[in-house]
Amino acid sequence: MIEPTDFPSSQLNGTGVGPDSENFRSLTGRHFNSLYLFRQFGRILAFDRVSGLPYPFSQKTLEVLWALRQGDPSGSSSAVQQALEELAAWKAVGHLSGEEPQPATEDLLLPELGTVFLNLTHACNLTCPYCVMHLPGLEDKYEKNLTPMSLETAQKALDLIVRTAPQGITITFFGGEPLLAFGLLQDIVEYAESHYPGWFDYQLITNGTLLEPGMFDFIKEHDIRVLVSFDGPPAEHDALRKFRRGPGSTFQETWRRFQALLAAWPQCRYQVNATYLRGSLKVAKTVDFFLRQGVAHLRVDRGLVPRKSPFALTMAEVDRLKEEFDRLILGYRDYFLRGQVYRVDPFAQLISRLARGRRRWRACNAGVDYLTVAPDGEIYSCFKLLGLPALRLGHVNHGLDNRVFAEVWSRHVGQRRPCSSCWARYFCGGGCVADNFHLTGDFFQPSPESCAIFKHQVRLALWLFRELEDQAPAALKQLVGDAYLLPQDIPVKSKEVREEPDGLTLRHRRTNAVYRLNQVAAEIWHACDGRLTLSELSASLAATYGLPQTLALFDVRFQVSRFLESGLMEVSLQKTPN
Repeated sequence: MIEPTDFPSSQLNGTGVGPDSENFRSLTGRHFNSLYLFRQFGRILAFDRVSGLPYPFSQKTLEVLWALRQGDPSGSSSAVQQALEELAAWKAVGHLSGEEPQPATEDLLLPELGTVFLNLTHACNLTCPYCVMHLPGLEDKYEKNLTPMSLETAQKALDLIVRTAPQGITITFFGGEPLLAFGLLQDIVEYAESHYPGWFDYQLITNGTLLEPGMFDFIKEHDIRVLVSFDGPPAEHDALRKFRRGPGSTFQETWRRFQALLAAWPQCRYQVNATYLRGSLKVAKTVDFFLRQGVAHLRVDRGLVPRKSPFALTMAEVDRLKEEFDRLILGYRDYFLRGQVYRVDPFAQLISRLARGRRRWRACNAGVDYLTVAPDGEIYSCFKLLGLPALRLGHVNHGLDNRVFAEVWSRHVGQRRPCSSCWARYFCGGGCVADNFHLTGDFFQPSPESCAIFKHQVRLALWLFRELEDQAPAALKQLVGDAYLLPQDIPVKSKEVREEPDGLTLRHRRTNAVYRLNQVAAEIWHACDGRLTLSELSASLAATYGLPQTLALFDVRFQVSRFLESGLMEVSLQKTPN
């Protein structure tokens, strides 16, 4: 692994592009050094730590950069010259500037509320040693307050949400074990649908042991997404998750009921959540087990436990965990190559971000676009912070004051130390603020093992992204949808967009949003006539500006993705008749 360092320009003497070359001087220093280069499974990859973009340089250019990073001047003069010419082309159209970005206006505006957790009860029929209820400062609110939420409290929560947030909020039923209060869950949904029809989506986070056939029709009728928790294959799961009532396999009970739900409703939107901890690090085995069972959407995450817990991960476990993730990603790649497209997060999520090429200024908007309501009606930013008095944001009876977390939110990753100098900062966003708080005591300071794990996951995600681009692009498209655009995709302008006379301004008729285009973006916009594929558009751009085809395709894909995200375009797979 080669961390960003100064290129040893003195090693280039005699190559014809040494330190006296104007071309070399214009591209070395901060321009090259914004690139993070690494080798994964023999493949050299590049990530720009300033722009947050994964640049698809040619393999020859990557090999030259890799050699120069290691102080190896043995490359031929022609190879180095070709590499510099390719990089100069990227720089000429605005890439590799080395200039630190500033957040766009929309990145500085507080986002609207999007998700609300309703903790229906803090009672649970299982006892798990790593439960969030055991986190310091949370015990009183979780373990000593087992009275379930009243329907009146839930109704007040929904009323408050509707008064303060737009339509489209996701209500997440949480606990404890929320199915212990399934009757309350039904009453809440029925109240919401009768008073605010179409306002909410719903999801349920459950240990699955209480799912009953009598619940399935209601879950299906209201299209409730179901997230079921597992800790791995049977032995690993049963070692950690125990019934309070006594002996029995919690895995078999959960799996049987989960499969019954899928049999009754095959179209159920579901996700299996798997946790890894110290002493339970076999993530590759876990993922392979569930994929072999046909689980289409799986997420593996670190369990958040107190630092003193025997289950707490430390730097001592990081190397072994990296090896596990290496095995996981190789096996995951093989599923794609066999035509089996499964979603395994965080990797599918990371690949989608890589494809979109968007900077992430924050990892979490807790307290701003995400809230948790306790059974007694108190409001907190996150279920991991529920019960900490200083972080209480209000009560359903009195309203919401999120100034504490609006201040936390305002500290984006570019303003945090040591995050502001990390190569992955605009991909990470600074880490989960609740995890940071519990692991380091500081919202803005991730733990060393959290950083090491995440950066390795990003490297693996970028490797898999490039592997799928080369070997299974249709599978990549199936995984992330329009986040990744195929060369044969045809961008089509939305009929909701009005072009202003200056040719550089677009207005969305429905939202009234206004978009200003630079010259290249405007040319791409005007060229999208519903007939040209991405490949054809990029060939035209390459010819107009004398760009490498790879660079032109990257820029067209990048810009069209922005148009898609803004609702200015859609993608068609069929050409419009002449």
